[in-house]
Amino acid sequence: MPLTWLLHLLTLSRASALSISEILAEPPLPQPEQVQEPRDASLTFRDVTFTYRGRQQPALDRVSFTATPGTVTALVGPSGAGKSTVAHLLLRFWDVDAGSIEVGGVDVRQMTSEVLMRQVAFVSQQTFLLQDTVRENIRLGRLQATDEEIETAARVARALTTS
Repeated sequence: MPLTWLLHLLTLSRASALSISEILAEPPLPQPEQVQEPRDASLTFRDVTFTYRGRQQPALDRVSFTATPGTVTALVGPSGAGKSTVAHLLLRFWDVDAGSIEVGGVDVRQMTSEVLMRQVAFVSQQTFLLQDTVRENIRLGRLQATDEEIETAARVARALTTS
């Protein structure tokens, strides 16, 4: 039984190492020369088309929508419909093939990663936690966060317990 578990862990580790290697081999996305700041938290997808490398069929084909600040916008659809792709494109994990994604009226390609990350909060479907305290796991989202900011984030996420 221990050998079976060891083989399973080695297989998982190999797959993880290959995934990490693929990510590290990706060239960085170009950063803008003239950085622009968004005017608000609005989000607009304008005729966005995106195809994953090695695929023929676009994951998104001329997708357009606007999410207005202060409102709730839900992307609903079956598995494989492109919901996660929308989120990943917003974060600039990849750039669109055609169209544009704007935050606060500014194309995300005209923002540095730092400016974009100040505008976007993202919770992935895949959980990733450090074997550490809840405080340090929350701090992953913003390494320079103060203890007060971490407690505020925990309270907003309803992850703060009171005794």
